[in-house]
Amino acid sequence: QAVAAAVQEGKAPLEPGMMPASFGNDERIARVFSSLQQRVELLRKYELFEALEGLAAKDMAALVKHVESLSKSASAELLPALIERWFELDVAGASAWAKASELNYRVVQAWAKADPEGAFRFALEVKGTWSASLVSESLYALYGKDSAAKVARAQALPPGALRDSTLFQQLYNWSLQDPAAAFAAFEKAAFELNRDAMRDQMLQAAAQRDPAWALTKLGELLPMLKAGVLGNGLVGEIAATVARTDPRKALDWLSGLPENFRTAPAIRIGRDWARNEPMAALEWCVANGVDITRADWNTSSNWNPSVLGGIMEKAAPETFAYLAALPAGAQRDSLLEAAFMESLWHTPGKQLYADGDAMAWSFYKALPSDAQVAKAFLFGQKRALFGEIADVGAWAGQFAPGLARSNAIAGMMSGQRNAEQSDAQLAKLTAGADRDAALRGIATSQPAPAGADRALGIADETVRRDTLEKIVPRWLKSDETASRAWLQSAAIPAAWRQEWLK
Repeated sequence: QAVAAAVQEGKAPLEPGMMPASFGNDERIARVFSSLQQRVELLRKYELFEALEGLAAKDMAALVKHVESLSKSASAELLPALIERWFELDVAGASAWAKASELNYRVVQAWAKADPEGAFRFALEVKGTWSASLVSESLYALYGKDSAAKVARAQALPPGALRDSTLFQQLYNWSLQDPAAAFAAFEKAAFELNRDAMRDQMLQAAAQRDPAWALTKLGELLPMLKAGVLGNGLVGEIAATVARTDPRKALDWLSGLPENFRTAPAIRIGRDWARNEPMAALEWCVANGVDITRADWNTSSNWNPSVLGGIMEKAAPETFAYLAALPAGAQRDSLLEAAFMESLWHTPGKQLYADGDAMAWSFYKALPSDAQVAKAFLFGQKRALFGEIADVGAWAGQFAPGLARSNAIAGMMSGQRNAEQSDAQLAKLTAGADRDAALRGIATSQPAPAGADRALGIADETVRRDTLEKIVPRWLKSDETASRAWLQSAAIPAAWRQEWLK
């Protein structure tokens, strides 16, 4: 009361014409509209509730009609409360008004609560936009949480879309509470909807309520399901639902399925698990044969990173140490190579390249020699994208002499985004393999004709030919006229020119 008194002076003015003249000076009606003057929301709702208690059934039709003519904001606040009160006072009058009006969800709720059988009958008579909501709200008002009763009443509806949609909704809601009972009813029910689609959605709902039951049921259905390259959608969704609370339980269940059913969902769950428990996910996946290097393909054109990608984002040093400790052999080498690749894409750069690229170097040098050659270009390219290297030659000195070093320099120069910076770094490199490698990187990163012109500066003929091979054929396809003109004037062996022009 003290608060109410304190805010009374701050009440908002009423809109002109808000108080209906037809009611004269009726204090009961005035209280309804004056409640809107209250600026404090809770007090405003309280005052409106108190005012509505003083109304009578005879007031409602004219009052609702007037409120419908008011501004959108005033109508939105008053109308729902008035309609609910009207249904409490005069079901017949309010129902007649509702049948002739444009329904909304608040009206549907109030009608179904006050007269569920009447609302139910009207829904069947008109079969309009709000029929499904009227039936659903009426069933709740009649039977509360008794899902069996609601399903039985829905099943008794006339065949058609309204019956099928109502039956599905009630069975779906039931499967969130008692999956076994809901499925028993589902198997007996008659409807025209796609049974498999309905069953799948119910099973996904059941997995939220009772994961163990859902997995057992899905196991029974497995002989009827098919798996493609991306696995089976239902198996994937159920396993993912279970994995949200217990990834190990979902993966343990998947491990007992045929490979074409388990591979795709196991990768997805392992990747998600790695976000929270990277090493636990890694150890389980390696021990149980999950391909931690394969991307998680959702569709043929949409994918997420591999399990290993997620792990390298969260626990890169621990992952590399774990993989390096595996028994020597092709599998270990392949996993180390994949982990290095994933580190370049997913390990935070501030961590990977800290302390003179210490972590990145430790990963790279753990690779077999052939993998070091193959990955040196990408290593240099990704390093350049992270930040400038003042002396490319000194940085590249950490690579083994030969192709690994040349690839690293080429990758570093291809990753440069500043032409002046590239030229400055190129000037520091002495003539020979290092300079040729730098020109190779610059040439392949620039569009023609600039890239082709830079390639002509490569001293080693084999490197120059290989670099132009990456540029000229593509240029001939995109701009034949310009590329042919360049080939006719470029200082290149005639045999190269003739081969490309063919």
